[in-house]
Amino acid sequence: MRVWRSEVTRPRNQTAPVRSRTPQFDSTADFNGFSALPLDQKLRRASVIVITRFKPEGDSLKAMITDIPKQRPGTTFYYSVGQEFIDASTYQQAGAEYGDGVVVFLIGNPAQTVESYSYSHDRIGGLGSMPLTQFRESAAKSN
Repeated sequence: MRVWRSEVTRPRNQTAPVRSRTPQFDSTADFNGFSALPLDQKLRRASVIVITRFKPEGDSLKAMITDIPKQRPGTTFYYSVGQEFIDASTYQQAGAEYGDGVVVFLIGNPAQTVESYSYSHDRIGGLGSMPLTQFRESAAKSN
């Protein structure tokens, strides 16, 4: 396939090459503006939602996936329940509170982390202390 330098030099009977984006997001605006969206839109736009629980190991907290309440069909996600979700794991610092785990929103295909919220005592503080069970139900309905 011949690649033309610009649309001006391309003959009219030739089609322009198709360019693909990797990773593929719904749009750059979706990725950059995700944090400003209300929860119902975040749930709809997320291609994957993951719930993890911290497992202390030495001086680190490993974020182990306990649930994947949403995975849009056809979305590539390289983790499964029971595995460590490295993006949410962290090192413990003296005096810091990390909560019990993290809820993670991912967008695009393959899915990439866009936002996360920690939770304690089965309530997500950054979402108005929403109960984790209610969040799971809302996430599952957003498929």
